[in-house]
Amino acid sequence: MIKNKIFRALVVACFFLVVANGSVSGKKWTVTVRNYSFFPYNLTHVKAHDTIQWVWESGNHTTTSTSIPGDAMDWDYPINHDINSFIYIPTVDGIYYYQSTPDTAKVMTGHFVVSGSNGILDDAGIDFRIFPNPGSGLVTIWIPSGFTESSILEIYNNEGKMIYVGHLLMEALNHTGNFNLGTLSRGVYIFKLSHPEKKSLIQRVIRE
Repeated sequence: MIKNKIFRALVVACFFLVVANGSVSGKKWTVTVRNYSFFPYNLTHVKAHDTIQWVWESGNHTTTSTSIPGDAMDWDYPINHDINSFIYIPTVDGIYYYQSTPDTAKVMTGHFVVSGSNGILDDAGIDFRIFPNPGSGLVTIWIPSGFTESSILEIYNNEGKMIYVGHLLMEALNHTGNFNLGTLSRGVYIFKLSHPEKKSLIQRVIRE
């Protein structure tokens, strides 16, 4: 246990040294830790190698991973008046769930979604919308005008493997189609909409 804590402390120290030297690539996301809440509690557009930083505001808490992708490194770190910051750099795609251990009775939890370690990034066109997202059943896909029944829907898992391809059945009047997320396992997926005469559109979807 002591060796594990020393290892974690060294990892955190290395993270801070990297940040101090300006060597961290990607975006920095800040999560404020206050009495009985993380804010924001959900980050859905984190890229691999971005930086997540928890910053203390009030109370005595932890940021403790509870369910994370299989190859990711877990964490358990205090956030309080004396230790007021912790950073984590995810390198594995997937959904990361965490909590404050002293506040489990008050359900102080959060999560963030990571993509991009396999080279597939979320770069959706503004007019390509999927809702509800996150979802677990039938979702509606709103399609820009100009996309027709010739449009192809491809779905990739978080390993970059294509798991579905097919024509998207559309309702012509309102430019919408449907897909049943219930056929997929829980996780993060990339939906790619292609058309022979249009630029492909990409959207990330979370299957709860």
